[in-house]
Amino acid sequence: MIPLAILTFARNWWKAGVGALIAAAPAFLLGQCSGASHERVRQQAALEKANAAALRILAAANEIAAAQRVKDGERLKTQQKERVDAIKAAAPSRTGNATRALGCQRLRQAGRGADADAAGCGH
Repeated sequence: MIPLAILTFARNWWKAGVGALIAAAPAFLLGQCSGASHERVRQQAALEKANAAALRILAAANEIAAAQRVKDGERLKTQQKERVDAIKAAAPSRTGNATRALGCQRLRQAGRGADADAAGCGH
């Protein structure tokens, strides 16, 4: 008896079943498109978060590099002054003309012609 009821139901309502399938297919596909859109939004948010973190790291690295450049500039200025002072302070008897000329030439080669002149080197 139950199989007969199933056959009767299927004969009378098969059009409704097909219609439900036809209506469900676009709804399913639209749901899939919506899910893909949500995934793209989520990935974009994650990318923006990673970019913000990378920019913070870059800014910190640039600040450290700038501080190191300032520190190196001060150190180089101090070393340059010490070199010039050492050339000036050397006793004439200890520093021969050749040694003084070599020191002056080294200053000029390093692009420190003004320092060489300040140290008493002639042209």
